[in-house]
Amino acid sequence: MEGSGLTDHRIHYLSETLGLRAITLVTTNAVAKAQTLHRTRPTATAALGRCLSGAALLGASLKHNHSVTLRINGGGPAGTLLATCDAQGNVRAYIDHPEADAPPKGQGKLNVPAIVGRQGLLTVSYDLGLKSPYTGSAQLLNGEIAADLAYYLTTSEQIPSSVGLGVLVGQDGRVQASGGFLIQALPLGDSISKDQKQEQNQALTKIIERSETLTSISHMIEAGATPKDLLAEVMGAIKMREISQDPIVFSCKCNRNRALETLKTMDRDDIQGLINQNGNLEVTCEFCRETFYFDEDEIEAFLNPPDLAN
Repeated sequence: MEGSGLTDHRIHYLSETLGLRAITLVTTNAVAKAQTLHRTRPTATAALGRCLSGAALLGASLKHNHSVTLRINGGGPAGTLLATCDAQGNVRAYIDHPEADAPPKGQGKLNVPAIVGRQGLLTVSYDLGLKSPYTGSAQLLNGEIAADLAYYLTTSEQIPSSVGLGVLVGQDGRVQASGGFLIQALPLGDSISKDQKQEQNQALTKIIERSETLTSISHMIEAGATPKDLLAEVMGAIKMREISQDPIVFSCKCNRNRALETLKTMDRDDIQGLINQNGNLEVTCEFCRETFYFDEDEIEAFLNPPDLAN
C-alpha cells in the first residue's frame, strides 16, 4: 500500500448547541497515489495534496451523486491545480506542472506559495445535478491553500471557517502523511439570542487560536493520529456529535467511452493534429494518466459518421 498503513477516511461532526460543523480527514494514501501518477516534485506534491484534501473536506457535505471541484491558479510555476470529490469520498487531482519545486522555508517547511503564486483565484464549483454548476471564487490570500480556502468560504459563501491542511513529504520524495480539518459556524436562524450568537463567535475564535498553535497536522498523522484525534486536538473540550463517516479513495471516472465523447466535442482540425505517425490516436486522462487508443477505423467512424437519412 502506498503512503500510510492507515485507511484514508473523513468524519463529519456537528454541535447543535453551538451551531458548529467539523470535518476531519486523513488522505495519506490518496495523495501518495496522486504523487505516483503525476510524478510530482516535493513542493508540487505538497500543493497538490493540500488541494486534494481541500476538495475532500468540501465534499463531506454533498449528497447523492453531487460533486465539488476545487481549482487554484495563483500565477506561479505550478500552473493550475485542480481536485474533485463526490459525496462518496472519491477524489482525483492534477497539476499543470508536476516538476514545479522551490527551496524550503525555515525548519525545512515546503514553500508551497512559491510555486502556487499569490496573484490569482481560488474557485469552487458544485455540481448539484442542475443545468449548470454553482460556482464561486475569491482572490488568493497567501498561496498556502488552507488559509485561501478559509478566506473563500468566509467571504464568498458567507460561512465563517477555519481550515487546516498538511502534507508531509519524506527525503525520498514519497508522501508520509496527509490530512486536514474544516470547522464552520453555521447559521443559527433568526430566533436565537445575542448571547447564543456571541457564544458561537467566541467558540470559533478559540478554535482558530487553538489551531494556530497546533503541532503540524501532517506530523500528527505520521505519528498515528486519526480523524477523531485531529478533532480532539482542534476542538479541545467542545463536544461534537459524529453524523457520518466515509472512506477517501483516489478514483477516476475516466473510461474509453468518456474519452470518445470528449473527442466528439473537439474541432476536426484539433483531432487531426492528435493523430500519430501510425494513424492512431491517443487520449490520456489528466487525472489518472491512463491512455486510451483509437485506431484508424474508429477515428474515421466518429470523424465521418454514417448518414442515417440514406
